[in-house]
Amino acid sequence: MDEIIRDDLPICTAECFANKKGRCIALKNVIDELCPFYKTEQQAADSRHKAEKRLWDIGREDLIEKYGGEI
Repeated sequence: MDEIIRDDLPICTAECFANKKGRCIALKNVIDELCPFYKTEQQAADSRHKAEKRLWDIGREDLIEKYGGEI
């Protein structure tokens, strides 16, 4: 199924995880191409994995389930 991306999201030209069909899903305004949230797909995956592991370590499996984690 195709993901629907809102037309009111800012146009994005960066090649990062937040660029969905040419729109930035991380920021409300894109001032220039130097996005402070820029991460490659691999960096984003590594960051999610680290956060999920931390939630497991502190016993917050409920948050992993709520937000769709995959550890």
